[in-house]
Amino acid sequence: MNNYEKKTPSSKKEQIDINLIDTNSYQPRFNPKDSNLDKLKKNIDSIGFIFEPIIVHQKENGRYELIDGERRWRNSENSGDKTIEALVYKNLTKKDIMNIIISSFNQKEGITPIEEAIFYKKTIDDRIYRNETELAKKQGVSNKYITSRLAILNLPYEIQVDVKEKIYTNIEVLLKINSFINKYIKIENLKLNKKEITKDEKDSIKELVFKKTLKIYQIIKEKKLNQKEAIDYINQIINKENKNNSIKNKWGLYSEETGKVKVNLDINKLPKNKKNQALKHIKALKEILLSENKT
Repeated sequence: MNNYEKKTPSSKKEQIDINLIDTNSYQPRFNPKDSNLDKLKKNIDSIGFIFEPIIVHQKENGRYELIDGERRWRNSENSGDKTIEALVYKNLTKKDIMNIIISSFNQKEGITPIEEAIFYKKTIDDRIYRNETELAKKQGVSNKYITSRLAILNLPYEIQVDVKEKIYTNIEVLLKINSFINKYIKIENLKLNKKEITKDEKDSIKELVFKKTLKIYQIIKEKKLNQKEAIDYINQIINKENKNNSIKNKWGLYSEETGKVKVNLDINKLPKNKKNQALKHIKALKEILLSENKT
């Protein structure tokens, strides 16, 4: 926070009117109204006061935009307080405000991966950060950390709810489930064998894949599979689907998913003048495999 105080020397702790505070649309919590307010109240009652001030940005109309401390603010509001101590900043850009929110993430109690994901997506969608790389750099984490959170938003709603409620939060398994979804959607698209797929067809495929995904997820939960067991289980299903969508015989292997042919021939070991001929044979092999599959 010191960098921000140096940037805006007028920033200081003040007692401000609670009724002049507006919530922040970038609030990362799903429902801060119900987020351990009772626990916070007990802590405050035992101390006798709020230990840390909330953080706000003073707007041109004289009101304040809340940056950090929504639970503390709501507790004071529920307690009938008229004012609350706040660290007030002025003349901040949206990016400045996002940087303050991000810097406070590690100190927040109970922020879930999906709450992070919603916050990250909104900052990128609103072009506050250009992409995941810029956001990751500011957050001081790897690109994978950001993309892994964003991937949660691609999962079926039922899984997202479980993540929100902290029923299931293993990021690696959730990433593997997302990988399954992407692969299976690709397989189903290839089955249609069409250059252009309509929106209704896309929605139908997504619904089908999500049903399969939820069945897999329920088994992982019911059997209480650990991370390795869950990932191995998903890999088995992915491998099975790949085999079911491949054509294999003595000539070689053709994958419908990738459109690639695999044969017992290393063309890199051939003389240069023979490579082109080998590639022609591979193309012909693909046609043989396809024709044999139809007969």
